[in-house]
Amino acid sequence: MHVRGLLAGAVLLALLGGGVAAFTQQWLRPGLAPSMVDTTAAFNAVLAAMAIGGVWFVPQPSAIGLAAVAALLASVASYALFPVLAAFSLPVISLPFVLTVL
Repeated sequence: MHVRGLLAGAVLLALLGGGVAAFTQQWLRPGLAPSMVDTTAAFNAVLAAMAIGGVWFVPQPSAIGLAAVAALLASVASYALFPVLAAFSLPVISLPFVLTVL
């Protein structure tokens, strides 16, 4: 496979993850100004979409669907873990990505 094809696939999966994260932000936090929670959720969604759609599975339409589901799960997990871990002064960082992909 050519490098250009790999790069295009990675960009498309990253855009998919970012789009799912934007949808999740509007679904779970409508009308609120963007914050670090949203940035972390988007970061985890992009990572999950790229890992599931392009690394763990052969890139095909079903893998793209799984990537979208993984991005949604990682984004929701980010929003769920932020208040829980903040109570213990712990950062979320990439824990939702790891939990989603594993």
